[in-house]
Amino acid sequence: MHSFIPTSNPDAGPENVAARYYRGTAAAHRARLRRQNAGHQRLVRERRRDAGEPDPGLLDRCIVDALRSVLLRCEDSVSRPVDLRLVLSLTREHLLIRSIRAQKLDPSTPAYDGEVVMAAIRKRLFMKPKRPLHARSLA
Repeated sequence: MHSFIPTSNPDAGPENVAARYYRGTAAAHRARLRRQNAGHQRLVRERRRDAGEPDPGLLDRCIVDALRSVLLRCEDSVSRPVDLRLVLSLTREHLLIRSIRAQKLDPSTPAYDGEVVMAAIRKRLFMKPKRPLHARSLA
């Protein structure tokens, strides 16, 4: 089943911009959108890397590692309050340690600056989520 998807038509001249259509399947359209989105994400990751800002996935893993370090300090750590400042400073340390290890393996990887890391942690943890929790699928 073919559908009309608006794209550029080589036969349409500059005066006939509204007549640009592409005849293709919905699967081809989805594949093209995936390629475009992948290219955009690649650019976003490259800009972050150039700015010395850590990847959000790496940042999440470091937050979990820091929380794990705090919880494994002693036997009854689950029943004690968690010091959030300690978790944040350990997150920063875990991220900087990962950065140093990655640079030893591949010198082209970026070295993170402590201030940029703290700004990324603040951005990741203290900004409102785009969608509230009740609107997300919990399945």
